[in-house]
Amino acid sequence: MARPKIMSIEQEDVILLQAAENPELSTKRLSAMTGDMSEYKCQSGKPPVYVPHKPVTAVIGASFSVVSIMVANILRLFKIPQISYASTSTELSDKSRFEYFSRVVPPDNFQAQAMVEIVKELGWKYVSTVAVEGDYGERGIASFISHSSEANICIAVTEKIQRNSKIEDFDRIIERLLQKPARAVVLFVDEDNTRKLLKATIRANRTGYFLWIGSDSWGAKVHPVRDQESAAAGAITILPHRNAIKEFDEYYLSLRPRFEADPCNSSSEINISHKKNSSLVVNCRNAWFREFWSQHNNCSFNNSGSRRCKGNETIGEYEQEGLVPFVDDQSKGNVSVVNQQFYRFEDPKPRVTLLKRGVKRPVASKLATEVLPLEHGISEAKLKDVDSLLKELVGDNWPFDDKCVDAVYAAAHAVHDIIIDVCGEQPFYLCDKLKPAPTGTQLLKYLRNVSFIGRQKTEVRFNNDGDAFGHYNIYQYQLHEESKYDYRQIGSWKERLYLNIGSLSWKESNDIPKSICSEDCPSGHIRNYQDQCCWACVACREDSYVFNDTCKSCKPGWAPNKNIDGCDKLQAQVIDWLSPWALVPLVFSSFGIICCIFTTCVFIRYNKTPVIMASGRELCYVLLSGVMCCYSMSFVILAKPTVETCAVMRVGLGLCLSICYSAIFTKTNRISRIFNRGVKSIKRPLYTSPISQVAIALGIVSIQLIGAIVWLIIERPDVREIHPHPLTAVLTCRVSTFSLIMSLIYNMILITLCTWYAFKTRKIPENFNEAKYIGFTMYSTCIVWLAFLPIYFGTNNDYKIQIVSMCMCLNISATVALGCLFTPKVYLVIFQPYKNVRQGGNGNQGQDRPAYSMRFTAPRSQTMQSMTSNSRSSPKPLRHSNGDPNPQPSPSVEESSLS
Repeated sequence: MARPKIMSIEQEDVILLQAAENPELSTKRLSAMTGDMSEYKCQSGKPPVYVPHKPVTAVIGASFSVVSIMVANILRLFKIPQISYASTSTELSDKSRFEYFSRVVPPDNFQAQAMVEIVKELGWKYVSTVAVEGDYGERGIASFISHSSEANICIAVTEKIQRNSKIEDFDRIIERLLQKPARAVVLFVDEDNTRKLLKATIRANRTGYFLWIGSDSWGAKVHPVRDQESAAAGAITILPHRNAIKEFDEYYLSLRPRFEADPCNSSSEINISHKKNSSLVVNCRNAWFREFWSQHNNCSFNNSGSRRCKGNETIGEYEQEGLVPFVDDQSKGNVSVVNQQFYRFEDPKPRVTLLKRGVKRPVASKLATEVLPLEHGISEAKLKDVDSLLKELVGDNWPFDDKCVDAVYAAAHAVHDIIIDVCGEQPFYLCDKLKPAPTGTQLLKYLRNVSFIGRQKTEVRFNNDGDAFGHYNIYQYQLHEESKYDYRQIGSWKERLYLNIGSLSWKESNDIPKSICSEDCPSGHIRNYQDQCCWACVACREDSYVFNDTCKSCKPGWAPNKNIDGCDKLQAQVIDWLSPWALVPLVFSSFGIICCIFTTCVFIRYNKTPVIMASGRELCYVLLSGVMCCYSMSFVILAKPTVETCAVMRVGLGLCLSICYSAIFTKTNRISRIFNRGVKSIKRPLYTSPISQVAIALGIVSIQLIGAIVWLIIERPDVREIHPHPLTAVLTCRVSTFSLIMSLIYNMILITLCTWYAFKTRKIPENFNEAKYIGFTMYSTCIVWLAFLPIYFGTNNDYKIQIVSMCMCLNISATVALGCLFTPKVYLVIFQPYKNVRQGGNGNQGQDRPAYSMRFTAPRSQTMQSMTSNSRSSPKPLRHSNGDPNPQPSPSVEESSLS
């Protein structure tokens, strides 16, 4: 819905007064606006007449922040709203002090916020700042630092340019800036000091090193960068949003310098029309325009130059600077700074008073004589547009700018809205409820809710602090293709940043240069801060991840993820059968199984031969089955742990060993009993028959089997993960070390007993030489197990060594038994068959080779003789100690074994 046309202000309701740049003088003139402070007036001795003070509803101004602060302190006492068009100090945003102050321009903190967002968008995290001494520079940088801390931007160096700084001071500033690695430098510096600072970088031979971010005092001005463009190349500057003033361009390009023949009046300083061309204007007001004309056109107004100025030259390569729209006179282009304008609404109708600085003609006295008394209501008066009214009031020489007009419109909209809400729209007039004028508190409420499109074609409205919303254009000083430098708009800021990264241009490369103290740490590293924004990267442990710049350890079984910012579950490891750790024991076991099967086949094939029969066939088969189990256990141990494989391993590990050593124990025990009994008695020892021997062996094995079953019941087989190393998860059977030791103790006892019996039977006659093989087997077995125990229990952190050592211990134990006890017999049966026969009755075999027989060379006891009395082999004379032959028979290996 279109906003209704606001009420107009009549010419006779406006008073213009001259303001001062001095704050104290301005406050005096503000007080003088109402004339005599007394409410009673006496004229020519007549009785006093009561004339009440005319209420001031609103005040417009001022330009300088320091003046606005002084005026605002007075106006808040009377609760009078104030609207400034040029004061940008952040101090005025403090509503606890300046409750009734508003402005149509954004404060400096918006500019600082825009600069912080630019720095953040470019990825610059370490910057320096330079401020000019004074409220503008110091408060601007303070606001930038405040916003930068919220954006995690660190300040490396903060420098201040003092008033009347010398060249050496600028050189020292550049030197201190170079001491830190921050290349980006934020400037809240006026254009003259900006120029001096750029010159200092040239003297320091650091042209192009710094990345400048300039405030609106630099903006898009040519003066700071003239003749030192390379030092400013790449600089990013900020300027309040504006639209170029067409009238100013027409006026500025029509100016011509004055010559001696031109009738300029030095007292009035009014421009005059050109004699030859009425569209041109002779600049009589500006004393320095001739100097500008001379420099711009490279000519001279006297005979000292190479070329004399004639006045027909033109202003070429001209572009309107950024601040012109805020100070331009739209009628005749009088470029002067407007300091103060005050609007006062009086009863019976609003009256506006304008205070102005820099105009020497008596504006106030002239306007005072032109005020006409009004006898009719406001709706019947001659109404005029605000712009037309101001133009008619001030004439051609008033410095009339857009922001001033926005301030007037803001006040007019507020008065218009409050009259409509309180008095109604038809007819439009100031009703009794608002007389003599709207109060400041009422007007302030409507003023803060004003919203309209201003002269810059942008929305004018106020935030909660009474400040206008910031709208800035962002420029970069770039080198164009024509080898010329110029400002190029690269974005804008209106409550948020809009930056065209693709339009940026840098001297070094196409990439955005960096301004940081320390590079970001790689993954898995944390920062060890040495300064506010400088750090050294420290690597976390391999099992840790980075969280909030600290190292946190992953739980067991977990490992840092790819980005090292969290943990992932580890896949449990098992030994791969194709790895060397598994191939060696598996190949060994496979070869052992083949040898065991081959030995078993040989024994079965030659089962009735004397050598096989004499070796105790039944116990040999029991021993071979135990050896086969030992070799087969490697496949179970190296298999992927499951409940089934774990159960088989727990039972089979002790069972296969007990089968082997129960057979050896039974055999060595029988030999020991036979020889010991033969010394003491001729009676045959009990349980020496083959069936008895097998039964004894199975009984010994059953103890181990029963213990293993009970163990399975008490401690159910299961799998678990172990974590021998921080980043290792191993899938293994759930077996405690104590349980494993207890399961092996029984076999250790058997091994110890077998070794003891083997040691006892070491002196048996050499013809009964199987005892020697048993002894060698047990000695070797003891050495293997003594080596296994420290290896297994001493390498808790390496599951591969533990598993492989257990497999190899079983394989070696089985190989020792197979090699020592069975290899001689297999060799004799296969490669010396002539020895695997029985002897004849006469002691000869009827062949050239003697018959194989295990004979005792020592005297035999009567017990042994009685045990072998039923031998079918031919007796051979045995000599006594005196050398006489003895006709007693001698048993064969088979007979002594089976007796």
